Parts: sequence; C-alpha cells; structure tokens
Amino acid sequence: MAPAPSVLVLGRIPHYTFKLMQHSSGVIHFPALFIVWRLSFIHGSINHLYMIVVGALKESSLLFGTVPHACERKRSKLRSTRQTVGVITRLVASGVVAALVAPLTARAADIPNKLPTKAPVIAPVPYYNWTGLYLGLNGGGGWGWSRDTDAARGLATREFTTSGPLFGGTVGYNYQVGNAVLGLEGDLGWARINGSSGAILNGVNYSSYLQWLSSVRGRVGYAFDRLLPYVTGGLAVGNVKNTITTPSSALSGTTTGAGWTVGAGLEYGITPSVSLKAEYLFADIPNSTPISGNQVDVKTNIVRGGLNWRFNWDGPPHF
Repeated sequence: MAPAPSVLVLGRIPHYTFKLMQHSSGVIHFPALFIVWRLSFIHGSINHLYMIVVGALKESSLLFGTVPHACERKRSKLRSTRQTVGVITRLVASGVVAALVAPLTARAADIPNKLPTKAPVIAPVPYYNWTGLYLGLNGGGGWGWSRDTDAARGLATREFTTSGPLFGGTVGYNYQVGNAVLGLEGDLGWARINGSSGAILNGVNYSSYLQWLSSVRGRVGYAFDRLLPYVTGGLAVGNVKNTITTPSSALSGTTTGAGWTVGAGLEYGITPSVSLKAEYLFADIPNSTPISGNQVDVKTNIVRGGLNWRFNWDGPPHF
C-alpha cells in the first residue's frame, strides 16, 4: 500500500490557497506546479483589473456627478464577476492537480517497499571422512591350486584344485588427504581351503589344507565421497597342513609359510562410522614343508565381503 501523501503549499492568492499533492518519496509533479502558477497569475490580474475599474468608477462619480446608486450596482456586478472567476480558477486548479498527480501516486504504489535482505548462508556440503581406526568382520570363499614336490620319493604332482570357505576379522587405519586415502590393514581368518591330487604312481596321494590365512597390506584409494575404490598388497602368511597317503602308511605335517598377496576392492560408507566392502585377493604361499622332504606350493584366489566400524578419535570432525 502506498504511503500517505503530504501537502505542499505552493503560493497564496487572495481569498484562497492553491495546494499541490506531493508523494512522500519527495517527487514533485512539475507540470502541475507550472499550471497552478499560471492560474494564480491570471487570478491576480483579474484582481488588479477589478481595483482599477473600481477606482475609475469612484473618480467618475466625483467628477461628473454620477448617481451613487448606479456606481454601487456596477461595483456589485464586478465583485460578483471577480468571485465567480475565483471559484472557477480554484476548481480548474484542483482538477489539473488531481489529474496530473494521480498517475504519479499510482506508479509510486507499484514500487515494492522492501528492505534489502542479506544473501542466504550456504551450508557446507557434507563429505564422508575416511580417516580413522577401524575394526571389521569379513567372510567369503577361496579357490586355487596346490602342488607337491616330494624329493624323498622322487615324485611330483601336477597342480590340483583347492577350494573352501574363509571367515575372519580385520583391523586397519586410514588417513585421508584430499580425495586420496592411504591405509594399512591387517586380517586373520579361519580357512578350510583344501584339495587332493588323487592317486598317482604306486597309489600315493597328496593333499593340502590351508587352515588359516593372515595378511598385512597397504591400501591406496581414491574417495568419491562415500565410495572408495582401492588397491592393496603386502605380506601373506598361512598355515598349511600336508598329508601323504600310501597303500601302507599315512604321513601328515603342518607348517606356517609366508608369501605375498595383492588385490583390489570397493568400499562404501553407509553411515559416518559403518562401511561395507567387497574385495578380491590373490595369495601365494610357496615352498612350505609340512613334511620333511616334501615341498608344497599353495596359490589361492579369495573373494570376500566385509563390514567395518570406524572410530574417529584423532581425525577431523565428519558428518
């Protein structure tokens, strides 16, 4: 709604006053001001002419003996004419001012009367922080190959297949720098990945059994907010049980062998502290000797999933 206009007095004419509407913003309609000024000039001229005529009538009555009643009638007519012109002038001036100022007032009413507002504060975009210590569980399965080289008997097997489940736990630490995530992870899992060669020369049978598998690996990943693809690799350690069965006897032994592992994975953060992962590893544990004189090589492919719980004791706050 437009603010109420104020009244500005422009000039005074005898017996009445012209007034002009002025908007509270201070804008004056100058065409209206000019017209009112011209009407004031005309009215003043009529007053001046009236005074001259009245003076002339008085002088004529004194010089020529004009009847006072006739002079009075003429003065009355002039006075009436003067008043009529004054009324007409006021009406015309009021109509002109109203006609010219009304559009200006209407336009002013359309001007929005709003105070400037501050720009909205943009909240920081939440990001997933991978920094911190974590513990986890994992499980899956493995398949691979094993081969025996029996120097004592002069026998060697071809590679035979092994397979079985694998379950265990994980501990690790990640440190995020920008989008890069560097980490160190260790795991230990119970395994039942086994297989046998079947009977070969003279009915001798070789079997191998990977009873547990552990690894200590570095991880390098690139984070896409909550999604973390990574590569990993490091030391693999496993416990291998080997059995040699002949028609007349059976020998078995267990040893812990060391080798290497490499792989890749994909991890996704479902909450600030909980993440799920899928991982592939290839582990090679060569040259273990569970039984004296017999060398066993074990190669295993591992596919597993995991659930990690991450702590954030020393890292920056995250959402």
